[in-house]
Amino acid sequence: MSGSEEQVLGTLIAAADSGDAVAARVLGEAVEALGVGLGNLVNLFNPEQIVIGGWAGRRLLEARHHAITGLIRRYALARPAEQCRVEPCRLGDDAIALGAALLPLEQLLESL
Repeated sequence: MSGSEEQVLGTLIAAADSGDAVAARVLGEAVEALGVGLGNLVNLFNPEQIVIGGWAGRRLLEARHHAITGLIRRYALARPAEQCRVEPCRLGDDAIALGAALLPLEQLLESL
């Protein structure tokens, strides 16, 4: 595959959805790793909400939200997993840039 990383992920998701066994396995492994990691975070911190951001995270969540939440519930303790919502970041793909832009403003406000 060639193209931008976003295009490659989109192509991978489309191939998996259309029945490509290799693409489905690769995507399944990525989703499994994400579910295991988030399940462990739920066990450690018992959050009410997990917000997934970044272009890759948002795209994976859009394509596999049910699978990701199912894996979190599988790998986390029952009660914390039931109480935790998984949602996409509402700031869009520029969340990191927005956060970085706020750092100098925060420093300015702290210095006043």
